[in-house]
Amino acid sequence: MTSTYICDSFVGDLPDDLLSKIIEICGRESYAFLASFVRAGPRSKKLVYSTNVLRACNLSPLFFDRARWMLWENGRARRFFEACLRERNPQAIYYDSLDRLVNGGDFHGCVNG
Repeated sequence: MTSTYICDSFVGDLPDDLLSKIIEICGRESYAFLASFVRAGPRSKKLVYSTNVLRACNLSPLFFDRARWMLWENGRARRFFEACLRERNPQAIYYDSLDRLVNGGDFHGCVNG
């Protein structure tokens, strides 16, 4: 709760280009740092789901700590993961291909992914 309050307090005062850069830097560190921006309101949520942020987002902590959130159809982070896939995030493509190969035996799907 504290991080959302802090996020709310400064988000409104920043121009979109600066806020977008801050969100992108946070996302490069870890997907987890984006949660406060999503909860802070529609403006920052829209920036979190922008192409540059989704393409650069670091999904490794999600994959190694909570892979089922991302890979299972009803996982908590599935929609975010799919958004990263749509924007051609290299890690999302890699983890999706790995999941297809290991769990589905879909060699052609993971190579052509």
